[in-house]
Order: sequence, then structure tokens, then C-alpha cells
Amino acid sequence: MGFGDWIKDGLDSVSNAFNAIDRYTNPFHLDVTWHHGKATHNPEKDQPLSAAVTPISTGLEKAMATLNWAYDNGVSQPLSTATLVSAQGFDSLVSASDWGKAWRASNHISPGQAVWIGLTKGESGAEAAVNSPLRYAAPPASALPPNWKDLSDEEQQQLLKQAGMPAIGNAYVERLRRDSDFFKYSSGAVDFGLRWWADPAVLAGKGIGRARRAVTKPRPKGGWSTTDINELMSNSTMAKAQQFLWENKDNPALLNNLTMARQSGMGPRFGGIVSKLQSPDEVHQFLRVSLGDVEARAQLENHNMLAANRMQKDTARLAELDLMRGRYAGMPTMERLVQERMDEVTRQINADEDLVSRYNGMLDHYAELDAVNLTKWSFARAERRTAAQREFRTGARKWQHRSRQPARPPSYRILSRAQRFRRHPADRRAQLQRGASERADRHR
Repeated sequence: MGFGDWIKDGLDSVSNAFNAIDRYTNPFHLDVTWHHGKATHNPEKDQPLSAAVTPISTGLEKAMATLNWAYDNGVSQPLSTATLVSAQGFDSLVSASDWGKAWRASNHISPGQAVWIGLTKGESGAEAAVNSPLRYAAPPASALPPNWKDLSDEEQQQLLKQAGMPAIGNAYVERLRRDSDFFKYSSGAVDFGLRWWADPAVLAGKGIGRARRAVTKPRPKGGWSTTDINELMSNSTMAKAQQFLWENKDNPALLNNLTMARQSGMGPRFGGIVSKLQSPDEVHQFLRVSLGDVEARAQLENHNMLAANRMQKDTARLAELDLMRGRYAGMPTMERLVQERMDEVTRQINADEDLVSRYNGMLDHYAELDAVNLTKWSFARAERRTAAQREFRTGARKWQHRSRQPARPPSYRILSRAQRFRRHPADRRAQLQRGASERADRHR
């Protein structure tokens, strides 16, 4: 057995040992057997929960591998290649073979390392990096042959290469990183900046963040201006929100599950306020007031003041009509007319009281809508969340109902004789009759 086979067998043994441990400790375990450096999946030995995570983990792994491949082959390697070739002079720029060598070397040289090699080592450094051999990953000490430490570094790397171990870096670059902290940290800073500005995964994350910010409009420090509120209210999604609130005003739980309501300062009071509104115009006013519209608040306060004045006059008028009704006692027609008028005034007072109560509810929550984060999917998401909550509560009630069912009464067989006689007097009489008959037969 050669050194390469020894290393492969050692790695297989270590991997299989970890697989065996994971089988009994990880409920999401995927069983794999390693042989000659290759893994074989054993589905029959997978843990039960592995099926739940396999689609997610596989999809995520493929997505991240794709993004990493895009960065390596579309950003990192081309930049490193161009930097190394340009550092070697004009002759290399027009040499296809030099471009090919630099491309292959750039598999293990980052753009930041290539930049600082060119700046600090010049042409000779770039050539040394391109022509340098690779370094290979070494397995754990338990997987190495006994005389491993007696071999030279070149011999160790050659054996690791023959064993199929993955390359982990460029020997020349690794020596520079080991000997110079400046090279290590400066090249790392360049690579970090490049990752931040050019890595597809980071760019995708930034894109998602911008999309979320475009959808979510948080309240600015000074509050929204009237112009801002007009733009928000003219948005098509906000128009759908107004329609959704009006059509579902009798379902406060559904309205409270809108993201706009969940993240506001009103909390569960949001649905309660909307449930009392009487028209789409009042829904519109409520949203404007909750956004912090000063003009809408002034209109509601003015309506409340007018309603208060009407209630004061109607209350005085109701007292006058009550005196008038006593004056017309004994005159049914006049008494009926006065009563009808009193009922009409009472209805007007009640309507004004309801109006003041609704408007006070809106005014009490002025400028408490902290963010407008609605999309065309927000309404369906609120419906799904409400349905899930309803199913949970229904299931809980069913369970509680079953758990609280009264126990079955004890069977007849385990009742005492006194209990049987008390519960079944007919049996008692029959037993007494049988006893009397038996005694009479014995006396004969």
C-alpha cells in the first residue's frame, strides 16, 4: 500500500467514524459511507427528520455554490489574472501562454494578493506566484503514515497531491502571508472590499434590502408631511388597503394581522377602531389621521365640535318635548306626534354620540401608524395568518372539550349492594320476592 492509499484509507475511516456518531446524535442525519475517497448515500439509514431538511439544504447548497462560482469565475479570477499578467510586463500582455498560466494560478490567488504582489514584489514576484507549486490539504494526524514527519515538505506535498487531496493555496503566496503581516492584512482588506462591492451573494442581499426599503416606508423623524401623505394615499396598494379594511371591518382579527397594523403603535386596537367605522370615507380619514395628517385631524375635531353643539341643543329640545307631552295628556293624536318627534331627536342624539365616539377613537391614535409596508401579497398573508390562528384555537378548544368530558359512571358490577338497591328499586323488589319464595319452599 502506497502513501496515497494510506492517506485515503485514513480519511475514509475518520469520515465514517464521524458519520456513525452523527447517526445517533443528529435527528436530521443523512447517512453516508466513504470508500476510496467517494461518498455513497444510504437512504435506508437516514433519520426520520432528514426528509424535512433535505430539499431546503440541497436547494440552499446549490444556490450558494452557484453564487460562489459566479464570483470566482466572473470577478475574482479574471481580476487576479489581469493583475498578474500586467505586473509581468508588456511581453506577457501579448503572450497567450502567459495568460493561460496566470489564469490557472489565479485559482488560488485572490485579487488583493495579486495587487500587493505586483506593488511590493514587482515583475519577479508576479512570475514567482504564477510558476509556484500548489499546497494541498493535510488530513488529521491519525490518518497520516507513521514516518510522515521524516519526509521533506516537497515529498509531503507530492504525496498529498497523489492522494487526491484538495489544493488549498499557492505556495509562494502562503509564504508571503506567513512572513509578512502587512501583506496578509492589506490583501485581506482589498479582498473584503471587493467582496462587499462585487460578490453576487452580497449584491443579492443588498438588492433584497433595497426592495424591502422600497416597500416599507417608515415614519421620518419629523413625521410625514401633507404632500407625503397625499402620495401615500394615492398609491394603488393603499387604495386596495382601504377597500380591504372596509370589506373586512367586521373581522378585527383579520385586520390586526395586516403587517401595517402589527407594526403600528395601535396594536390590536387597530381592528377594533375600523370595526366601528360607518363608511369608506371614514376609513380614508382614519388612515390619514393615523399617518399624522394635521388637516384630517382638524376636520375630525371640527366634526366633533359640531356634534357636541347638536347634542346640547337636542338634549334641551328633548326636555321641552317631554314637558309638551305632559301638556297634551288626554289628546292621543297630539301625544303621538310629540312622541314621534322625541324618538327622532333621541335617534339624532345617539347618532351624534356614536360619531363622537368613533372620531375620538381615531384622534386618540393620531400619528401612530409607524410604517406603511404593504404589497399585493400582504392581504393574502393576513388571511393565511388569521386562518392558522383560527385553526389553532379551534383545535385547542376541541382538545379541551375532550379532556373535560365527564367520566363514565361506574358499571353495575362494581356497585355495592346498597348502591344497586338504591339505584334499582325494581331489582330490590324482585330480589325480595325471590328470597320470600325460596324461604317458603324451604319451609314446605
